[in-house]
Amino acid sequence: MLKPALMKVFYLAFPTQKEDEIIEKVGAFGAVHLSKEYTIKGFSKIDNIETCEKYEKLRQRINTILSTLVEEKPKRISFVEKLRSGFKRDSPPPIAAARASLEDVEKHVSEVERELDARLSVLDRIQTEINNLRSLVNKATLFKKYGMRIDDVGDFEYLFVKAGFLNNEFLPKLRRYVEGTSIKYLDRPGRKRESFVAITGLNEDKSRIEEALTLLNFGEITFPKGLNSDPKEVVAQTEKVISEKQEEIEKIKGELEVISDEFMKKGPSFEPLIRRTLKIEEARSCLSRTQTLSLMHGWIPEKKMRQFKDAVEDATKGTIFMKFEDPTPDDNPPVQLENKGVFSYFDLLTRLRGMPNYFEIDPTPVTTILFTTMFGFMFGDIGQGFVFVVLGYMFIRLRKGFLGIPAGAIKKLGGIMLVCGVSSMFFGALYGTIFLHEAFHPLFINPLHELTGIIIVALMFGVIQLSLGLILNIANELQRKNMIGAVLGGHGLIALMYYIGGVMLAVRFSSRMSLDTFLENLPLTIIALGALILIFLSPLLEGFLEGERKIIDKLMMGFGHGLETFIAFLTNSISYIRLAAFALAHAALGLSATILGNLIGILPSFLLLNILVILIEGMATIIQSMRLTYYEFYTKFYSGGGLSYRPFVLERA
Repeated sequence: MLKPALMKVFYLAFPTQKEDEIIEKVGAFGAVHLSKEYTIKGFSKIDNIETCEKYEKLRQRINTILSTLVEEKPKRISFVEKLRSGFKRDSPPPIAAARASLEDVEKHVSEVERELDARLSVLDRIQTEINNLRSLVNKATLFKKYGMRIDDVGDFEYLFVKAGFLNNEFLPKLRRYVEGTSIKYLDRPGRKRESFVAITGLNEDKSRIEEALTLLNFGEITFPKGLNSDPKEVVAQTEKVISEKQEEIEKIKGELEVISDEFMKKGPSFEPLIRRTLKIEEARSCLSRTQTLSLMHGWIPEKKMRQFKDAVEDATKGTIFMKFEDPTPDDNPPVQLENKGVFSYFDLLTRLRGMPNYFEIDPTPVTTILFTTMFGFMFGDIGQGFVFVVLGYMFIRLRKGFLGIPAGAIKKLGGIMLVCGVSSMFFGALYGTIFLHEAFHPLFINPLHELTGIIIVALMFGVIQLSLGLILNIANELQRKNMIGAVLGGHGLIALMYYIGGVMLAVRFSSRMSLDTFLENLPLTIIALGALILIFLSPLLEGFLEGERKIIDKLMMGFGHGLETFIAFLTNSISYIRLAAFALAHAALGLSATILGNLIGILPSFLLLNILVILIEGMATIIQSMRLTYYEFYTKFYSGGGLSYRPFVLERA
């Protein structure tokens, strides 16, 4: 339970022509973790990057087509509907069409791309024409509004006429430009901050006013030649043409929908095929080759080694060389956590801290017990614990992701909440509390009235947890066959002796508050002081054992190491007072609810405070439990940095 699954390293050598067959067989077996790190002299790594890029680009082309095709707008779903749908089982996927070959997929994708390009280019052209026609309608509507005809503007034998929009701030400047010329203008209210201006004058003054209008940013209105002079007729004729263009667009969209339906029918077989091919090529990149031989290297759980060996031998008819070995301390085997039941939920906390190293203990079972105990200690309440149990059960039953969290993580989070809720109910019974109300006489202790007692219990729990962390570190060092680290390491046997001896002395000193305590408990004093001196000297002793003679450097390192150990153990131990502080705060909120009940009523008061406590204090308690787990506990023994076990699995063809 405290160890990851045992792994075996394997080596397979086989004829290169059997490569595809072996990869298929290994993928079908679904338990092999392939490694790229190993090769031997004479073998070279397979370079198939271009092949992978080819298939990845094909996948991107398919995704581009899917994003381009006409789709229905997504419906808005309420929060309650999302939650309700999360409990429903996914309907079985439709039966896919017969699996196509990669060549068929690429050919079909190319055909669809050509059809899409042709129709989309026509669609863009028509849309541009419609935009131009709508602009013409807007211009003609303006002329209709101001009582002008289309042929009123332009160049005539002796005169010119212009119309357009001018910023209101520039009207005084226009007045100055036309002074002393034949040019006249008329302005009327137009668009926001702009006026509609009609300008006329003799042709001999045209060039002068055009230069001025350019400087004034005059937005001239022009029409194409050949239009009806009546703006009302222009509007009617143009809107008719726009309607015809819209019909063309709808026709093209209908064709796109047909293409979309056909592609969607064939599409379900495309993605699995490309994904499978990419997996095969990724597995191939882990192999090494000569001209005639291929070499595969990886890891397999020990319990599946025999089945794997038989399956490969059966597939190759004996034309393969196989070798299996135990991992050495220099290896980095992948880690497969084997936590079951309640513990399977809490390996989420372990993974958040990093996958454990193969050669160290999996702390998940221990974390489960300690984490839930700390949560219940701080959040002891039968009623609120029951709420956590219900919420946790709902999350476990969710079969889909929720609020952006994957379904697997939601299930684990629900399991953690459920177990923590049970712990909260247990401690609530010890405290005699239901929904912040002291419902019956405490079975163990009342945090509000027995402050000293709750602090002592919290500190005792901290001592036990820190001592357990040191014991786990010793066990890890022994697994790595590092006897020096197990004894002299920063969190080794000597540190454990110092901590236990120091705690016992501190307890006896606190009861008498006399220095005579250290003399009366001389054996404990000698153990604690001797262990602390050894911690100071541990770098020097390790250096001597390893053949190093840098005495000054080692002594300086030992001084820093010893000082850090003394301060760290002290602060870590005191940190567990937060367990008592949160338990006290929880009980005090119950008292606050009673006081507030005199103002707004007992029922509204307790309802309001219970909601706030569940939402805010519940979250804070989880954070504090994680803080004590990760910082005080895990730092004593946990290194992490393990490689997650990711077996190569191929879907059935």
